[in-house]
Amino acid sequence: MSSLRYFALLVPLLAAPPALAAPPSPAAAQADPFKAAYEALAPADRRAVQAALGWTGDFNGAVAGNYGPRTRDALSAYAGRTGLSAPALLAPAGRAKLLAAADAARRGVGFATLPDARAGFALGVPAKLLPVRSPLANGTRYAAPDGNATLDIVGRAAGPDALADVFARLTRDAPGRTVTYKLARPDFVVVTGEAADHKFYDRYAVGAGPSGGQVLRGFAFTYPAASAEMDRVALAVAATFDPFAVATPETTPAPAPVPGPMAAPGTAPSTPPPSGQASVPPTAVLSGQALLVAPDLALTRMTRERCPEPLLGGAPATWSRQDAASGLALLTVPGHRDVPSVALSSDAASGARYALFQPGDGPLLAMAGGTTDGPERVRLPLQGADAGVLVLDAAGRFAGLTEARRGRRVVVGGVLAATAYDVTAPATVAGFLAAAAVPVARDPGPTLSPAAAASRWRPLVMALRCRITTAAAP
Repeated sequence: MSSLRYFALLVPLLAAPPALAAPPSPAAAQADPFKAAYEALAPADRRAVQAALGWTGDFNGAVAGNYGPRTRDALSAYAGRTGLSAPALLAPAGRAKLLAAADAARRGVGFATLPDARAGFALGVPAKLLPVRSPLANGTRYAAPDGNATLDIVGRAAGPDALADVFARLTRDAPGRTVTYKLARPDFVVVTGEAADHKFYDRYAVGAGPSGGQVLRGFAFTYPAASAEMDRVALAVAATFDPFAVATPETTPAPAPVPGPMAAPGTAPSTPPPSGQASVPPTAVLSGQALLVAPDLALTRMTRERCPEPLLGGAPATWSRQDAASGLALLTVPGHRDVPSVALSSDAASGARYALFQPGDGPLLAMAGGTTDGPERVRLPLQGADAGVLVLDAAGRFAGLTEARRGRRVVVGGVLAATAYDVTAPATVAGFLAAAAVPVARDPGPTLSPAAAASRWRPLVMALRCRITTAAAP
């Protein structure tokens, strides 16, 4: 597929909701060996399959979980290359093989969703391909060592015509530059094309800033047109673009920057950093929560891979124990000796639920009421990092910890709407703690009002932050 046609197909899918396909004829359904098995998967598994096929180079559509010609063709291409039949590919063992191949491709380019404090949002970055980091006036530039590929992440205050001005600049005619796709909506714009022997993909959006007023956020990705690997990376970068969501680091931060601007064809020159200035000390980004369950030990749903340098209460913590099956982990944090045994609720399948959470980066814990969607699922309007949030039952007893929400979150008027979270049930927590020789209270304690429960648990809940290296201000 030519590079121009690649973007003509790719960008509309990333810029707009997927269209509903017409129902297939009975004959077509019989001829499609993948459709029934694919649609029998859980929604999260369908999206995981699509995302993985993107990393294997077989899928170039929006990762939404819906089934259509691109998903069918991608499954067929991957199956043909690996020798797997349709049932075997979508069976648990086949999906595990596909996900492992995608994970290897992600690791190969060092792909990580990284928060950018200057730009104000997080974006996926291929850190191994673009290891040179340098500051921009309102963001960060990631570049290849030879400057042949760049990813600029930017965010700034915006006036009423900011988005229109950006769109006009990006679509302006220029010698040797061809726009292959452009889309302007009231809240975002997308422009792609080729300049000389490079492709470019620019996307910007406007929305409400954290202190009020409108802000413009976006990215500009430029890379060699002949790079099929970068085509896959462009799809992955665009899929992570959610500029007004709460940013949470997903994996290890990118390598330290090298001083000096790195320009590539088709991009605007950046402001060079001061002589000899490369980076500032790592900053701590709010990433989740942890619960003190024993002297100097805190329980969380975070992983070492997503947070290699954790801090609890502002103090360095170390990973003590990790269980891949449940997602639970223990962190050692010195200086917390007076910790009572955790009391677990025995009734995790019914009744009201509420949670103590950290709103944004504020110092105080808030409380949110929610509803259950099943024994280990709860719907809560959490505002901020959501990994390891303490869930309480109607009696104010421990009822689980939330797993970090994956994918896009719905924001209404700058507020995250109630979202369904998977919750690690008390029985699972009890087994994990027992294996770690952490005592659990046999008596769950008296029924507590929400206010009393908040007073009882708040001293035990700690903000979990991850150390992230950010570029120095110019």
